[in-house]
Amino acid sequence: MTTYRVGFLGVGPRGLSQARAYMLHPRVEVAALCDVDPERLGAAAAEFGVERTYDDYRAMLDQENLDIVNIPTRTDLHAPLTIGVLEHRAPRAVIVEKPMATSLTDADRMQELAEANGTRLAIHHQMRTTPTFNVADRLINAGEIGPLTTIKIRGKGYYGGYDLLNIGTHMLNDTRRYAGHARSVVATCVTGGRPTTAADIVEGSYGFGLLAGENISALYEFENGLTAFAEMHRRSEPGNGWMHIKIYGEDGAVCLHNSRELFIRRGRDEVVDDTPWEKYELADEDRYLHGHDYYDHPTGDLWMAEETVRVLDEDREHECSGIEGRAVMEMMDGAWVSHFSRSRVDFPLERGEHPLRKELAKAGLPEPDPERGKLRYGDWLPGELARIEAARQPKSGHLVVAAAEPTRL
Repeated sequence: MTTYRVGFLGVGPRGLSQARAYMLHPRVEVAALCDVDPERLGAAAAEFGVERTYDDYRAMLDQENLDIVNIPTRTDLHAPLTIGVLEHRAPRAVIVEKPMATSLTDADRMQELAEANGTRLAIHHQMRTTPTFNVADRLINAGEIGPLTTIKIRGKGYYGGYDLLNIGTHMLNDTRRYAGHARSVVATCVTGGRPTTAADIVEGSYGFGLLAGENISALYEFENGLTAFAEMHRRSEPGNGWMHIKIYGEDGAVCLHNSRELFIRRGRDEVVDDTPWEKYELADEDRYLHGHDYYDHPTGDLWMAEETVRVLDEDREHECSGIEGRAVMEMMDGAWVSHFSRSRVDFPLERGEHPLRKELAKAGLPEPDPERGKLRYGDWLPGELARIEAARQPKSGHLVVAAAEPTRL
């Protein structure tokens, strides 16, 4: 059977995690590594026993016969590097870290180039490929929880706009596996206890681009009649325990993501918690892949690698395709469009400038400080909270509270 050669364009924390997963896969060879940091590149090469290293991805593409290029970099580099790879020497597959890009214009260009080159573009929404999601799909299709009614998703409790772009991209992509295509969204954003304004649009941490909203609540309607409620609210202590997807049917529910395990409720509540959540134990045939236990590898990177191998074997779209990744970007941008327009927003979105950049221009405000985008979240958040607190302070001894206009449906 074919062994696929993969080259890594970036060996930071996510690159290392993904490379370790590929090293476990019997049909993938980690053939080459590329990074602009020589110390980081040397350490990765030593760990994986890779002799072929580069500081220029074009040289790597020219000198290596790669089937897969993996791009696990900072978000603002996703589009330029993916576009650069596809324009220079396109491989059979490009896997890029989530979210896909910082603008829909870039996402469109990435997908357009991939299709023109016959390259399978995928976004690293790896949890969608894991055993818990596969088994949940099987349970739902078997009618274990009855006809689906609603879906509830919640992030990790980071600052809302950051949570949406960092974790919400996973949750919305995962939701699409069960709900299909989103038709519309109604959303509201709150910052410092008041409706988010253009003055609250900031440069996100670690290259995520423009974002807004300390707390974001969004209601999505899907073409099959399902609705999904997304809650990206800042918690005092963010963590995995907040994060979940709860899929409700008429006769029960399943819960995913929480602790990377699968939970199920069988039956209808007569009173609150009358029907308890139970952990669903995965069978060995679902749990093990190439001799590796999912519970020992809950990041899902090995299962993402397996899906990529199958995509190349079968010449089909990836479960986490660029088409899906772009649709998720529309869902995230749509929440901001809905909030600032105070209306329901239909998909697909009109193309043009980033919706938050448009709001800055309408308000006559300058672009946020780009240096903030270089900070890690832990260093970024205190400055944002200080900005919010300063905005709370009354001017001239008077506290002014602006009333929000009602949402128009």
